[in-house]
Amino acid sequence: MGTADKRVYIITGGSSGVGAACALQLAAAGHSLVINYNKSEALARQVIDDCEKLGAQTLLVQADMALEADCLRLVDQTVERFGRIDGLVNSAAVTQFVALNRLDDLKA
Repeated sequence: MGTADKRVYIITGGSSGVGAACALQLAAAGHSLVINYNKSEALARQVIDDCEKLGAQTLLVQADMALEADCLRLVDQTVERFGRIDGLVNSAAVTQFVALNRLDDLKA
């Protein structure tokens, strides 16, 4: 992959689950990654290490995606480090496990 083909992706919720899996796939494809986490720093650092072993350039940013100021800081740090943003994997989420027979009880 040539330098022009490499892209810069922000991955929110990149410390585990779908976000971490996407990070590894993008790293394997040669892209640069910004791994965002809110609380799971140790998990996020492991994802960073795994991506760097695949040759990816990375940046780790702690930010709460529910806070506008944190979102803006995430973008600013990405542009400062890489000069641009080419894509976003928005995987940040809070999971509440509920029994199937209680789904109607959920509130937005």
